Amino acid sequence: MRRFLFSLSLTVSGLLCAEDRGLFLHYDFTQPAIRQGGICRQLELPPDMTISCPEYSLILTGNFSQPELSVPESTFFSLKNGGTLYALVRFDQNGMESGQPDAHDMILFKQENLLFGRDCGELYFNMQTSGRWCWAVRAPDIPTERWTALAATVTKNGTKNYTVRLYIDGRKAAEKTFLQEMDGPNGNPVAIGRGWGGPWCFCGLLGKLMIFDYALSDDEVAGLCREEPYLKK
Repeated sequence: MRRFLFSLSLTVSGLLCAEDRGLFLHYDFTQPAIRQGGICRQLELPPDMTISCPEYSLILTGNFSQPELSVPESTFFSLKNGGTLYALVRFDQNGMESGQPDAHDMILFKQENLLFGRDCGELYFNMQTSGRWCWAVRAPDIPTERWTALAATVTKNGTKNYTVRLYIDGRKAAEKTFLQEMDGPNGNPVAIGRGWGGPWCFCGLLGKLMIFDYALSDDEVAGLCREEPYLKK
């Protein structure tokens, strides 16, 4: 099995150079050497987890036996002051029946805090407040079996006033404002590719993950997508 090492990602695009101050996490699996940036340390991959080739990306099988990938130093992360989740992925299953393994793919998950993934053909984002999942936002027609760039931004407009926006391939696909309090960090790490409460195991290829500690604008999200060579094929 090939051994892949992490190297520091100093620049990804002009956008990242300008916005590096707000980069909490950046894992890029699209190069021969996996690149890591942001303030979180490199991800430790299990020995049996492999990288696809020639399109370099992390292979996730969608099995319950798949190890959980926890982001180091991420227990203090929250979206209470705003933020952005961004992922370059290829979903290899397209089920539509709720509760079936092929209908659910978790991209990012923080137990009792947030989730971001595919749910029965929709891009799905949600968060907990006081033990209730009450921040649901959905965007229809999420692409499967091809590369797609997905993003969720959370803008803090004021006390108990937040706007969540979802993006598919750089285009805004959903927007919703919530007039409620948001929980802060809960001590659980950010997990990749797996969640709880159902068959939430990612099946497909993971090319890139990024988390910013502020909400990117529409133009900034679109700019990230324009830099993705996998979307141009």
